[in-house]
Amino acid sequence: MSKFRCTERFFAMLVVAAAALSASAHSASAQVINFDTLVFAQTVHGVDINDDGIDDVLFSTTDPNGFGTAGPDPNTQLYASGLLLESSSTINPDIRVDFRGGAIDLLQVGFALLTDVNDVDQGLSFEVFDQAGIPLVSASQRGELLPLNPSIDTSVSGFPEGLLSVSFEGVASYALLDATTTGTRFVIDNFGGTFLTAPVPEPSGLSLLGFGGVILLGRRRKGFHRP
Repeated sequence: MSKFRCTERFFAMLVVAAAALSASAHSASAQVINFDTLVFAQTVHGVDINDDGIDDVLFSTTDPNGFGTAGPDPNTQLYASGLLLESSSTINPDIRVDFRGGAIDLLQVGFALLTDVNDVDQGLSFEVFDQAGIPLVSASQRGELLPLNPSIDTSVSGFPEGLLSVSFEGVASYALLDATTTGTRFVIDNFGGTFLTAPVPEPSGLSLLGFGGVILLGRRRKGFHRP
C-alpha cells in the first residue's frame, strides 16, 4: 500500500474521531419554555436552552404583524398563564418551531383559543418532522372549557383550551402548529420537551482535523518534489 493511501486513511480516521468528539458536545435537556421574554411584534422568537449564547429553539411566523403578547386572564385558564405567545390562526402554518440541535422523545404545548364560541371542531394540530422533512408524528387536541376548581365550584376556563402532547422516535428538526377556531387568534404557553443543544464544534475536534490536514499536505508536497 502506498504512503499516500496510508496517510489518507489516517486522515479519514481523524475525521471520524473529530465527528465523534463533536457529537459528544450535544447534550439533552428537558425544559418547559414560557414566553416571558417575548417581544411584541417579533416574527422570530429564540430560546437559548443552555445559556451559551446560541438559540436552540426558534418560534417563527410568516404573519408580518408578528407575535402578540396579550392573552386571557391567567386566573381563568389551566394551560395558558403569564406572558403568552399570541398568534394568528389564519395563516398556514400558524407557528413553526425549529429545533437547531434537535428534539427527542416527547413534545407538549398548552394552548387557548381566543373565541367566545365553544365548538367541538375547534382545537390545535401538532406535526413533527425530521431533518429530511419526513413526518415523525401528528396529533390534534380539541379546545374545551375546562373546570378550574371542580372540588370548590363550577367555574370553567375563560376560553377553550387544552394540553397537546406528542411522543415520537428519532430526532425532530421542526414542528408546525395550526389552530382551528371561529376566532382569528390563539395563544400557546409552556412548550415542553427534551431538546438537544445546538451543535458547536469541539476545539479538540478542530485540532485533530487541522493536524491531519497538515500531515496530509506535507506528504503530498514531498511526493510532488520527488524526481
